[in-house]
Amino acid sequence: MPQGTALDSNGRRGLSMEPGAYVEVKHYTDPHIWYEARVRDAVDGFCAITMSCKETEIDDIVEFSKVRLPPKKNSQEEFTWVPVHDEHVEVLRQPTEFQPLSWAVARVRMVRGTFWYVTPVCFHRQQDCIVRRDQIRPASTVPTLDKVAICREAVHVSRSLSGWVGSEDALGCVRQVRLKAALLNAWVDTRDGDKVIAVVGDAKAVETGRKLLQEVHLKLQEEVQRCQQRILNLEEQILACEENARNTTVDVLVAEELIGHVIGKQGRNLKHVEDIHDVKIEVLSRRPANASMKRTLRIVGQSAEGMEAARKSIDFVQEFIKLREEETRWIMGPDGFQSAQEIAKKAQVSFCRFNPETKVIELVGAREDVQLAISLIKDQLDYMPLYEQMGKEQRLLQKRFEVLDMADEMDRRAKGGRKGSGKRKPVNHGLGKSGGRGVGQYDNVEDEEVANRTAGRNQVWKDGGGGGGGR
Repeated sequence: MPQGTALDSNGRRGLSMEPGAYVEVKHYTDPHIWYEARVRDAVDGFCAITMSCKETEIDDIVEFSKVRLPPKKNSQEEFTWVPVHDEHVEVLRQPTEFQPLSWAVARVRMVRGTFWYVTPVCFHRQQDCIVRRDQIRPASTVPTLDKVAICREAVHVSRSLSGWVGSEDALGCVRQVRLKAALLNAWVDTRDGDKVIAVVGDAKAVETGRKLLQEVHLKLQEEVQRCQQRILNLEEQILACEENARNTTVDVLVAEELIGHVIGKQGRNLKHVEDIHDVKIEVLSRRPANASMKRTLRIVGQSAEGMEAARKSIDFVQEFIKLREEETRWIMGPDGFQSAQEIAKKAQVSFCRFNPETKVIELVGAREDVQLAISLIKDQLDYMPLYEQMGKEQRLLQKRFEVLDMADEMDRRAKGGRKGSGKRKPVNHGLGKSGGRGVGQYDNVEDEEVANRTAGRNQVWKDGGGGGGGR
């Protein structure tokens, strides 16, 4: 490396440095060959460059006198230029594994249609070659960098942007400044501790780059940072307000058709809930966007316990219980809708109705109350087989007592009509009336056999087989 330069070994002066503008570097021994390279840094008459080969990259430091800018592309002169015989041109040479892309001076020998026959001009004379129009250009007249006033300037970054300056957004801004100002390079320099943006180029490009940074990007970015900070502060305030609002309000969604049950006649139900739980309840006119068939009831209170209790009281639901034919007789009872009504009253549901055609019980009320009513009704249905069996046994016992009563009556008549102590009282275990069946009315063969056996014993006794009744 040349002595006395401020460049490091590979020309990297910052963690965020990347290759800058394209330049052309003269061959070490042949002045007719110029390699394509990119600038990393330039100071004190030396330029840190990077050249790209097919397989690798080459970093080097060269003097300004061996570096030039490439000719401007798409100029009018280049567009209308047509090489002629014996004219000096520059021919494109593609990169190899260990040599970068380059331009070599050559002389036009012959023109055939859209092809040019050229002879390379170099110390190591090469064979003539045939090239197309896009592979040649006019011989460059761009001066080397030692003929141009190259300078570097550091643009200081305020502390408020210290977090931003190392971001991808900042790198994009620096890259845009380099292209717009035609700088050799621009990068965020963090080597000396302070964060600055270094710009390198000719005096005009450096001045343009500095103004773009100071008057546009950094200035606007500071405003963006202040705005973002204000937004963050406002978001924190909003979150705090929302948290307070969540602590003092609760929204409950109720189906449209149940709002009347929730409010109650003349608003008595809502008024009762407000009074006992010390809250205020409002039915919002605006329907939820994702639940157009529901209404929102907003509860406002001071205690979480009171609002939760109020929420449970107005969280109305509607449930239906389908009954079978035998379940209908059991639930309805002898007096109509007696059992279901008692259950609904115990569960404190708001509305209970039975449809005899569909055999469906409709329940409307607070969610927990309706669930309790459903549980009670299902429990009642679970006892139906047991009660049916107990009723059957009761009827059988009653029939047996009736048969015994008939036998006693016949015995009294055989003794001369002496009256006995009366009929036996029917057995009743609290399961309902006996049904009033007479003699010969039996549910099954077993009942009839019991009655016949009892009647037979009494008949034998009456005919004299029972002792001194005939004396």
